[in-house]
Amino acid sequence: MRQLQNRPMKRWWQSAGRQLFWTILLCMGILPWNVSANDIEPALPPDSARASSEMLLPQPALTAPPLAGMPGAQQSAADAWGKNVGGALIHSADSVGSNAGESGVREKTLAPAGLPWGSRLLESETQKGWQWPIAARLFQSPQPGERLGHYGPVWLASLQLPSPPRPQLFEEVSIILNPAVERNLRYFQTVIPDRFQEWLTRFFQYQPAVEQIFAEFGLPRELIYLSLVESGFNPRAYSRARAAGPWQFIHGTGRLYGLKVDWYVDERRDPIKSTVAAAQHLRDLYDRFGSWPLALAAYNAGAGKIARAIRKVGSRDFWQIARTRYIRRETREYVPRFMAATIIASNPTLFGFRVDPMDPHDYDEVLLKRSLHLRAIAKATGIAYEELRRLNPELRRSITPPRKEGYYLKVPKGLGSHVERIRDSIPLWTKSPSQPRWYRVRRGDSLSVIAQRFGTSVKMLKRWNNLSSSLIRVGERLRVSGDNLPPEEVRWYRVRKGDNLWSIAKRFRITVQDLKILNNLRGSLIHAGRMLLVSY
Repeated sequence: MRQLQNRPMKRWWQSAGRQLFWTILLCMGILPWNVSANDIEPALPPDSARASSEMLLPQPALTAPPLAGMPGAQQSAADAWGKNVGGALIHSADSVGSNAGESGVREKTLAPAGLPWGSRLLESETQKGWQWPIAARLFQSPQPGERLGHYGPVWLASLQLPSPPRPQLFEEVSIILNPAVERNLRYFQTVIPDRFQEWLTRFFQYQPAVEQIFAEFGLPRELIYLSLVESGFNPRAYSRARAAGPWQFIHGTGRLYGLKVDWYVDERRDPIKSTVAAAQHLRDLYDRFGSWPLALAAYNAGAGKIARAIRKVGSRDFWQIARTRYIRRETREYVPRFMAATIIASNPTLFGFRVDPMDPHDYDEVLLKRSLHLRAIAKATGIAYEELRRLNPELRRSITPPRKEGYYLKVPKGLGSHVERIRDSIPLWTKSPSQPRWYRVRRGDSLSVIAQRFGTSVKMLKRWNNLSSSLIRVGERLRVSGDNLPPEEVRWYRVRKGDNLWSIAKRFRITVQDLKILNNLRGSLIHAGRMLLVSY
């Protein structure tokens, strides 16, 4: 009986506690003042059971007020449903609900896990045709160069989205502006604007080549911007998952699409070959899942994980799957981040980013029948060594691979014939002797610290200074760079079964650390058959 008497009081305390909680959030500025606690968690009839623990938000205002100073043409575009502006379909948020049957876009309201506010996710069936369906709220345009505010939406009525350069074989990618995409727009504009500008500048240099490759495979043009999310189109990008290159292929997937990885080259870092492989991979993922959001999610998480999530959820709608725990948060944010990058990269100046003029990625290729050092090629041809490294990022070392079929080296456009004429006369590279440099030992120094500071090894420091041990004294002068000492012979060792770094280092009287530095090893794992540099 006492428990029954306490139930009304318990319910009153729970209701008062919820009101107090949302009032505190309002005072802290986390929630806007025009949203009340009742709006966030509306009262339910006593006999109705809640299907889930999601917090529901009211729909935003259905019509935006007339915007002061907006041109008449833009105002009419904001009020019209499906107004075609520059080849893009602009959908207003109020029209999404009233025209859901016509557009295939349905709106639902839910709160993402871990957030105190709700956000609207849009479910969309992939649209066919030449237009880009975009569900967007239309607001006042920012001033030129002005970045999007923390909660400020963006004017998209004048958004110029590209049209495919030729008839394509696959459906368009539906670019949707929902809270998840808006969150990533703000992230690119307010959190990492300088880094995103660097990504854009680098990508625009490769964009013509990427567009041509994707067009040849009949893929939607907007997919070219996926590389911005993957790596900022950095050929030398390397992730914790050991994915490499602008399209972030892991070793197994890269090999599946013909990308060679060996001691000399890593073709995952080749901008052209990896782009061809990415186009093939995206095509295969779409053929399997029949939806670009699912194909993009599979590109990030793997086809097996997405297929398993589809089976467990019982739906092929990415936005519905994204609400569940069957895909990781990284994959859940991957598709909205791609859409945000596509919107910005299609109209960078509208979002406050620059379009820096850059020469396109263009080059000549020269067939080399023997292994040559890039510094020897640079010295003989007058091409900067750094330029050769930039044009050939697939080279893991500064030497071309000794292949029977030869190796095609990329050189600046217009210099291919010049390099071809002198390629057979390019000498093998040897380090030129340099004047010795000296360093006075300070308190806290050690041979390993000094070697790391001057880009050498402990073994070379001992050799230059006739040291039999690693003991050094404060104030002692050490030679820290090469001089006219005769160069030591370069020696290689093929790893045998049962070898490890410690046994190899002991055999050649060097340290394990020096062995790692010489061979650019991050860990201690080596495989039988690998060639290790043991003396240089």
